[in-house]
Amino acid sequence: MKPKTRKQRYNAIVSATTKNLNACVIELAESYLKDFPNSQGGWDMYSLALFRIDRFKDAKKALYKSIELIDEPDKQRRLAWLQCRMGDIYRDSGHFHKAIEWFQKAHTTNSSEATFLIFQGVMFLRIEKFEEAAETFQKATKCEKGCIDEAFYNLGVAYLIQKRYEESMTCFEKALEIDSKYKEAKQQLKDVWKVLEIIE
Repeated sequence: MKPKTRKQRYNAIVSATTKNLNACVIELAESYLKDFPNSQGGWDMYSLALFRIDRFKDAKKALYKSIELIDEPDKQRRLAWLQCRMGDIYRDSGHFHKAIEWFQKAHTTNSSEATFLIFQGVMFLRIEKFEEAAETFQKATKCEKGCIDEAFYNLGVAYLIQKRYEESMTCFEKALEIDSKYKEAKQQLKDVWKVLEIIE
């Protein structure tokens, strides 16, 4: 039985989104948005479903609409995460420089969150701009919120690539101070110890 009321229809989209039923989300959202084109949440979930099945062009269009319709008390925080998703879309579609731009926009909107800088730094690594990556990860380590352990880990990776082993080791150690079970940081730290033994 198809949901009838606006609330029922919206909740059906929410439920399908939560369950990763992306084809269902797309069908439900397209019908819903024809009747309620100013639903910011509807466009948001529609964009996410399109992104999840790699319909990047359509996902960007829907996301632009969602961004345009944001009007809530927590607008800045919400906007930053939507800008971050736009960066994700450009990243996954292979447009790394555009992804960097959108992650920067997200950081500018919400500078207290480390995630946006971490994602941006990873893009700099992807295009082999290692110094820029290190500078970005350094900024991320100083943010108030987010995965600071991940910021230190990625900074360590950026230093490791540049053979700045002592600095790299310090970063991996700091990541482990925050999360002692950080498996990747333990492995990288072991690698640094070994390479220092080789070059001594």
